Amino acid sequence: MKNLNVLHLEDSPDDAFFVQRCLRITYADCTFKVVDNQDDFLGALKEFNPDLILSDHSMPRFDSTSALELCRNENMDIPFILVTGAVSEEFAVQCLQRGADDYILKSSLDRLPNAVKRALDKKKTERQRDELVRKLEASLKEKDDLLAEKDALIQEVHHRVKNNLSIITSLLNIQAGFVSDRKVKALLIESVSRIRSMGMVHEMIYDQTNFSNVVMETYIIKLFQFISINFADPDVSVRYDIDARDVFLNINVAMPCALILNELITNAYKHAFRGRRDGEIKVSLSKKDNNRYDLKVSDNGVGLPEEADDSTLGLSLVHGLVNQIQGTVSIERNGAGTTYVITFAGAG
Repeated sequence: MKNLNVLHLEDSPDDAFFVQRCLRITYADCTFKVVDNQDDFLGALKEFNPDLILSDHSMPRFDSTSALELCRNENMDIPFILVTGAVSEEFAVQCLQRGADDYILKSSLDRLPNAVKRALDKKKTERQRDELVRKLEASLKEKDDLLAEKDALIQEVHHRVKNNLSIITSLLNIQAGFVSDRKVKALLIESVSRIRSMGMVHEMIYDQTNFSNVVMETYIIKLFQFISINFADPDVSVRYDIDARDVFLNINVAMPCALILNELITNAYKHAFRGRRDGEIKVSLSKKDNNRYDLKVSDNGVGLPEEADDSTLGLSLVHGLVNQIQGTVSIERNGAGTTYVITFAGAG
């Protein structure tokens, strides 16, 4: 055991001698410094570096209550034991409440070594606990910093992907402006729409704090707004109805789902309302049990002809994307409209 520095606040040399003799029986390597006033006590706190403070209660020029207050003001975490004459139990409790670790009567000095051991062990445990807490807080801060750095990197990736896709759509739009063939121009515009539907997913993730999931209702609204600008017939008023509340998909599922929605909504705008003055497109997306989802895209248009097949690029793409998300697709022909029903897995 290392040498124990004991700061003893005592004005009686005889009492100080008996305390030292009692304590050295258990702690042979003790260095004592005895003071009896505030100035010497403060000086000893700074220069003597005590491991333990023993204090009489009342002295002509100082007292234990003031000593405890000074230790607290100096932020000194040192075991403090009151060694005094007869005191009331109420006063002893008050001392413990002010920060003393124990109190010993001078008539019972044989209890002092055990009281010192308890106080030193208690402070050692408290310091170990505080060190563990400090290390844990530092570790948590480091973890938070790493997560923040990771989030920043993920956000930057989505931002760059979104920008790169925007550049591609701009180039395709420019190319479409130089094409005179209407079919080729239409194909270029459809490609722009597909790329833009993917870019919107990255844009949404970049703009939100949660990079794990895409808020599908918000996405579908933005997709409708984009498609209506590019494919709506100005002579046809098309309403849209969206029901996808509280549906969140991770990007691995949201991306193919976005492309599916783009194809089906675009097809409805282009073909469902020919010869009509108005129409409606409905999209519903809901979560079922065991992490599966139902997606329905329907219109009240002229209906899909029975002889229609899936050979077009758009519908072939839909089937391929449905397989990618472990789904199935069925078509309901209602005479006055078409409904695509897709059930798929939510895990990416």
